[in-house]
Amino acid sequence: MFRERTAMLFNRQYIRKDSPEAFNRFSIVFLFLLSLLLMLKQLASSSYFTVNIEAAFVYPSWAWQFKEALREGIIYPRWTPLNFWGYGSPTFLLYPPLAYYLVALFNALPIL
Repeated sequence: MFRERTAMLFNRQYIRKDSPEAFNRFSIVFLFLLSLLLMLKQLASSSYFTVNIEAAFVYPSWAWQFKEALREGIIYPRWTPLNFWGYGSPTFLLYPPLAYYLVALFNALPIL
């Protein structure tokens, strides 16, 4: 049964244009081409990844400052005091804090 079914899926002469198999094949090809289009810049770049390296340091710093503010009793931290050479910034007024709450939750869990 499986062999006949896969033969029908990949053999053009058995697939009608209005059949679900044709729709599935079209969906897979469409999603592949769409993802290829979205990744074109990444695939055409000369470097391995085209990311901002500073983000690897900024977001963990924000998560740590958010966790420390929660530890101090501030339920909704709005200010990151260590940003901009100690002057601080209103980071959590501009960025949604759900990810930082999740980081703080996982940091509060005991290590098993």
